[in-house]
Amino acid sequence: MAVMPRIGEGIRLQEPNGFWASYDILDLWYQKADYGDIWVPYLHVRRTPSEHDLATDADVLHDSGESLPFAI
Repeated sequence: MAVMPRIGEGIRLQEPNGFWASYDILDLWYQKADYGDIWVPYLHVRRTPSEHDLATDADVLHDSGESLPFAI
């Protein structure tokens, strides 16, 4: 059994360019696999904005972060 992060926690994922980035967990759900009695966890994540991305308070009110589904 794997330990899954909780909604609201932050995780580090390696991006295709090889660098690590911080992501926030937005949602966690399980779906039954097509093969056998196996449940696959899925994470819905959003990249955590860095300090230089948060220029003003007005920018924080309008979320422009990209949401990405991520299967483990």
